[in-house]
Amino acid sequence: MGLSYKKINLPSFLKDYQGNIADSAFFELTPIWLGATAEYVLPEQSLVQVHCLFELSDNHQEKLLIAWPLVHESTSKNQTIIRSLTSFYSAVTAPFLMTDSASTKKIDDGKVQTQLLTLLANIKKNNTWQQMFLGPLADDLSQLVSSHFSYAKTYAQADNWYHDNIADFNSYYQQRPSKLKNTIKRKQKKLTKASNYHTHIVSTEVEFLQFFPAYQAIYQASWKGDEYSFTFIKQVCLQAIKHNKLRMGLLFIDDKPVAMQLWFVQCQTASIFKLAYDPQYQQYSVGSILSMALSEHVIEQDKVSCIEFGMGGEAYKQDWMNEKRQRVTLQVFNERSLLGTLLAVRYMLSAKIKTLLSRKNKG
Repeated sequence: MGLSYKKINLPSFLKDYQGNIADSAFFELTPIWLGATAEYVLPEQSLVQVHCLFELSDNHQEKLLIAWPLVHESTSKNQTIIRSLTSFYSAVTAPFLMTDSASTKKIDDGKVQTQLLTLLANIKKNNTWQQMFLGPLADDLSQLVSSHFSYAKTYAQADNWYHDNIADFNSYYQQRPSKLKNTIKRKQKKLTKASNYHTHIVSTEVEFLQFFPAYQAIYQASWKGDEYSFTFIKQVCLQAIKHNKLRMGLLFIDDKPVAMQLWFVQCQTASIFKLAYDPQYQQYSVGSILSMALSEHVIEQDKVSCIEFGMGGEAYKQDWMNEKRQRVTLQVFNERSLLGTLLAVRYMLSAKIKTLLSRKNKG
């Protein structure tokens, strides 16, 4: 038995191996999300290669062990940069693990870690590149990847607020701050007196297509303004709802949709993706009322045990979650390349100069 490494373009890889991919902890790690990212967000002519590690049997049959889709980018400065297949919509990235990868489907398993390090060694050796940008990665994965390279630094990091080990909605609700619970109760009473309101969770493709234009209008009217790609949002949600992974929540006042949210459900985890409400109804806290309704739905109906809030450390997220973790993006320099080495040296010198200046200013 031995190992072999090869690169496969993303469409061919998904055609041949999608059925072998283990369920991911987050929807953003699924082929649906990554395929939509490649098709609707990346610049045209982007080269996406899936880097694959195979085990070879004695009769030369290949068994896929682990795979990582990455973008190869040529810059105007004659650099080749390898990046994770992500966009600003992505809160996390990781390699694909296979359904028969030990008992695992988790990156903290020793066997999977060995496979990943072997895959990274092949990516490093068998490709022309000067820099890599890998992330956002979970903390354990970022540490493992960083340990493999001679020159790797933290390029960016962000908070990911989450609430884990949810037993039922009542226990989740009781852990919310009194201020939040009281505000929602008070605004619900106020809204009930002023109008007829109700919430609704979209569960079919027909309903999604019916209400998506309303979502666009609300989003553009909200404080968030223009969306980079409504096409990406629409297409990834359509694929998600076909696989029962989307929860689109709506709040209506007098039959008019005034707040909408997009959540994904994947392997007992609900990921909050998009929030928007019409600012004319801000006085009623329609966003919070809808968030509580969706929380109850995913906990009681979908039986999720974790809710997570994507990227960012905004203070309001602490009202809904009770823990946070880091998502790290690594910048890696290729010590086998002259330009990569020069870039690494420039970074290290720059860091030392900043440290010296900081000490001087403090002194």
